[in-house]
Amino acid sequence: MWYGMVLVDRGVMKKVIITILIFVFLSINFFIPAQASLRLVPGKLTITMEGGYTKEAVTYPIYATNPWTYGVNASARIENPSASDLSDGYTLIPDLSWITVKKEKIYIPPKATVKFEVVLDIPENQKPLQYNKNWETWVAISNDEPKSVSGGGTEFKVELAVKILINTPKDNNLVAAQPFYFIIVFIVPIVVTCALIFYSKKRHIARNNKQ
Repeated sequence: MWYGMVLVDRGVMKKVIITILIFVFLSINFFIPAQASLRLVPGKLTITMEGGYTKEAVTYPIYATNPWTYGVNASARIENPSASDLSDGYTLIPDLSWITVKKEKIYIPPKATVKFEVVLDIPENQKPLQYNKNWETWVAISNDEPKSVSGGGTEFKVELAVKILINTPKDNNLVAAQPFYFIIVFIVPIVVTCALIFYSKKRHIARNNKQ
């Protein structure tokens, strides 16, 4: 009786050991590489041109850190998100060539940080037409030659995206016209109302004097 129970226990233990070994194998070859990725700062880049358009192209940095113990070749490219992925109040940039990335491909040593440069250059003939706009585009950054932690097995390619939110300057003509809008909308009605009240009282006084 006890011998039969021992055989059953050994069979169960064998299955448990096999299950654990399979789990460890999957963890090494799937879970760990999938969770590892380049670290990007900032995760979202907001460009606001409060001072108006500049004559020169404007450059903004994105830093990528390699957390692994081996070097990787990283690449970056500009791409438009799908309409469903756009942030509220933002549209696609009219021409994707207006924004580029310097150092599209770069080698990142182990535990090192490198800099990608996002360059925004709107053509001069387009600037007068692009006031009060809110655009969104993405910088997709990935490692070209990924390696698994174990040095073998399934390889993964992890790709991350940094949102680029661009707020163009407000139209100077509209800003300059705001005081006139205020006068027309608020001051003029008040003046007209006061004039009507004054004229009405004046007529009332004149009628009383005649009586």
